[in-house]
Amino acid sequence: MLAAHGFVEAVEQLASGLGVSVLVLSLLLIPVATELPEKVNSLLWARRGKDTLAVGNLSGALVFQGSLLPALGLWLTPWRPSRDVVYAVILTLIATTWLRLANRSGGVRPVWLLVNAACYAAYFYLLTLR
Repeated sequence: MLAAHGFVEAVEQLASGLGVSVLVLSLLLIPVATELPEKVNSLLWARRGKDTLAVGNLSGALVFQGSLLPALGLWLTPWRPSRDVVYAVILTLIATTWLRLANRSGGVRPVWLLVNAACYAAYFYLLTLR
């Protein structure tokens, strides 16, 4: 619990020091910091031939962080989405819909991920229009 509070305070201080919104930094930094250990575990298990554990770890972590935690956050806080949050939601839906449609053709080619990179770039651009 203490480490979580320390992490949140560090993100707030870093955002202030960089002159960016805490939301923007949170949307970019926190998913990497929380999911990277899960990805490393899955890579290690896959290299050891434990594919079932690797896939279970990835999917379980994504379901937990993508559904349960946001639901609890929305339920337990007086959440009122700001313009920045609405932008993030719309661009996330565009990116995931694109990946879903692209995957129907037999797999996602690395170059197709440029669409997702464009969504990140668009988000930064929209945030600078103030």
